[in-house]
Order: sequence, then structure tokens, then C-alpha cells
Amino acid sequence: MIELFKTGVRDGVIRASLPQFSTDEIKSLVESMDRLEAINRYVVFQSKTHRLYVKDNRIIKVVHIGTQTSAFP
Repeated sequence: MIELFKTGVRDGVIRASLPQFSTDEIKSLVESMDRLEAINRYVVFQSKTHRLYVKDNRIIKVVHIGTQTSAFP
């Protein structure tokens, strides 16, 4: 499912509704995702530093969770 998500973002099937992030920033974040869980009504893809909340083929929220310095807020 994680690989399908990554492919969907690369192919433009899954888009981000976040004007504060460029397409390249979102694609970079997506490539680091390595875990998946359901939280409430969202599918959440996670890496060591971020969570991407997805609903209806849209990334609607990005949360920074890591303690490492990141290029993205």
C-alpha cells in the first residue's frame, strides 16, 4: 500500500491540498514514508520525521513529528 501511495503521488493521482508546500517538497516527503496506519477518518503515512494525512486521494495535512532538523516545517 505504501508503494501504491508513492506511485499515486508521482503520477499525480494523489495530490496535496497544501499551498505552503511545493510539489517537489511533497514528493520528497512521500518518498520517505515507511509506515501506514488509520487514524480516525484518515489514512496516515509516516516516516521518522513526518506524518501525511490522506483522505479522498488528497494529502490534507503534514505534521512534523521528528526531533531531527528537517528542510520542511
